[in-house]
Amino acid sequence: MDSDRGLFGIMGFDYDLGPLAQGFVDFELSTKQKLALKVSNDYSFWGNNSGNIFVNRVVVPIGNHKQEWDFKWNHKVTNVPKKAKEDRKFYDAGYGIWNLNYQNITTNLMYAVDGAKLKDDYTAFVDKYRHIGFWDMNINQELGQNGEFNAKYYWTQDKHALKALTDINDKIMKDDDLDPRRTDVDLYKSIKYTNGNKDVEITVDNEDFRDINPGYVGDLNSYRKKRNYGIDFRGPKIKFDYLNSDKDEYGELLGMRDRGDDKTIHWVQNVAYDKRKEWGLTFGNYYPFRESDFFGYQPRTGYQNLTNTLYFGAQAKQVEIIKKEYEYDYTRDNEKL
Repeated sequence: MDSDRGLFGIMGFDYDLGPLAQGFVDFELSTKQKLALKVSNDYSFWGNNSGNIFVNRVVVPIGNHKQEWDFKWNHKVTNVPKKAKEDRKFYDAGYGIWNLNYQNITTNLMYAVDGAKLKDDYTAFVDKYRHIGFWDMNINQELGQNGEFNAKYYWTQDKHALKALTDINDKIMKDDDLDPRRTDVDLYKSIKYTNGNKDVEITVDNEDFRDINPGYVGDLNSYRKKRNYGIDFRGPKIKFDYLNSDKDEYGELLGMRDRGDDKTIHWVQNVAYDKRKEWGLTFGNYYPFRESDFFGYQPRTGYQNLTNTLYFGAQAKQVEIIKKEYEYDYTRDNEKL
């Protein structure tokens, strides 16, 4: 018996029904929450896919009770190339590992950083935010003969709920004088793609980054956003690049100090905002010197080894940089306290 469930009992069974269904189910019967389940299911298919669905707790909607669930999904893909590297097209997959994870939990089952139940000590938070979900993915995949696809993704379905939870934990760490880095929370999305052959190459490098509670030791940015694209037609030597980035940078003003509410001296932190927008175009042609499969050119001189590295062309580039620096209020104070 406990305060949440009252008098309760648990029973369950294991099962093995093939590659898609292997695991167990536990039933919990209680006087307060009626029926709750705990389930774990392992699965595999196609020889390279495997995963697990784990429901740590879900209360079945029977009777008058609050919603409760806590579940995780993990999936892994292991790719092995079906063709030799030299025979692959740009879309053929080589070696690759995909790790995909998702978790969703109701806030009435969560704990603060000091071990306190949120539903006991932080009822306003639990009443306002019912659940929080997280995606956590890491993909590293070879493509074609020399291409790669890399993705890192850690994001939440409710940034407002995560920010409110982080504020609770930050206050606990500050009041107890503990290391605040324990509660530092970063969200990020990163995609990098490179692919091509001897005639054309395509590159993509995109990033989104958010620090939910910036300003701790070691934090360099509270946000970063980058969009970077490029395409290179190697035969006629035409290349286009585009970059659009926006970020802030944390730093300290050396020699500048301000007095806090507690009359002590603090180092003053400044924030610089850096926005960049660039595009570049390179164009030219190896003809009549270079042999290329792009247009089927053939060398017309006997100095192919020398002229194969030369081309006629031009380059145009435009760069727009906006940098702003903001500082917190400070006083230059050399007096002794």
